[in-house]
Amino acid sequence: MADCVEQVYSNDYFDFIIPYGELQYVPVSGACTQRIAEEFDIFYYSRAGLPPLGLGTYTYNVIPKCYGLQESDALEVSGIIRLQNQPVLSLKGDGVLVGFVDTGDGVI
Repeated sequence: MADCVEQVYSNDYFDFIIPYGELQYVPVSGACTQRIAEEFDIFYYSRAGLPPLGLGTYTYNVIPKCYGLQESDALEVSGIIRLQNQPVLSLKGDGVLVGFVDTGDGVI
């Protein structure tokens, strides 16, 4: 089996969220799979030979999403922009990714 750690972090692979047990999605030889829930897996496919990632080729629900802030009004009003622009502090958050998963199972 291929080095799954390399596939997870590499930009040379697509990450697809696939419902477990759907027969039309069969992992290609050497692809790694990671179980993320009882009914979903993530498949890591090499980009080589695959069409470009887009909604015209792949369904919306299989493409993982990464969301970010679109507006800075709240940051400006609270003074965060002023604090971020202090060169000594260097608080831009570059290279930081924060994720939240809501399972809907209640309050933790």
